[in-house]
Amino acid sequence: NDPTVSWFQPPQAGMSSPGQEFSQTYSLPGAFSTSEIYKSSSVTNNNIILIVNSSLRSSIQASLDTYIKDLEKDGYSVTLTAVNGGKPEDLRKYLQGKYSSDPNFKGAVLIGDLPVSWFEMKDDFYGYSTFPIDLYYMDLNGAWLDANGNGKFDAHVSDGKEQPEKCAHEWSTHST
Repeated sequence: NDPTVSWFQPPQAGMSSPGQEFSQTYSLPGAFSTSEIYKSSSVTNNNIILIVNSSLRSSIQASLDTYIKDLEKDGYSVTLTAVNGGKPEDLRKYLQGKYSSDPNFKGAVLIGDLPVSWFEMKDDFYGYSTFPIDLYYMDLNGAWLDANGNGKFDAHVSDGKEQPEKCAHEWSTHST
């Protein structure tokens, strides 16, 4: 007998869903820009990009250096890129460019407050559910649709593969 797991949120003025609260907290002003900070000197068949919010980078640089050394010891070539502003589409286009230009690109680790894509779907119990969707940064050649034009994806059409092209992992540094 498995219990039903569902999201419960106490009533809050002006907040209709966890996604609405999160998106209001994580807005990123300004135009999208990138700056390559570091690139491994060794070349491997396993390239990983660490993408970090530029305003966060300096405060965690020592940890990033340790993480990069660990990845390189495990046989990865690492590129550290700082990102400013932008929309989820901008970050996805950046990743698509890496995917199409580098046959050894294996994936990305997204660190800090970066553009967040949202998905909404009809929930069996409470109407619509809205949540951040990391798959948007992993399925780089699938189609993402926003049928009602509200800025949240509501449909995804893959390219016919059973799995995403690349891995992506987000580490948020936001604390409440």
